[in-house]
Amino acid sequence: CTGKHMELDDWCFCPVSGMPALFSAYVKYVVSESLKADTTEVTHIKVGEGVDGRSALSETKVYALDPVCAKEVSSEDIKKIPHSEALEYIRKYNTFVDDKAV
Repeated sequence: CTGKHMELDDWCFCPVSGMPALFSAYVKYVVSESLKADTTEVTHIKVGEGVDGRSALSETKVYALDPVCAKEVSSEDIKKIPHSEALEYIRKYNTFVDDKAV
């Protein structure tokens, strides 16, 4: 919901809706909303590498409401995806044909 263009090196999927999102912006949003709601004491937030090579938030688990679906999302569930997955999503999106629209 930033209005910014998606960048391959900053791509994730919303764990609630499955929609693509900018990883860095989504992380900032969840941390910011969590602090506003005072749902956790966040003293140190950093982005690190996940077990499978994907980036993920580490140190402190925070919660916020997803900006699109208004359902709870955890910082732990937001994972940066590799370029190959983002490119595959773009390829499928660009070749989608709606049979009902014809």
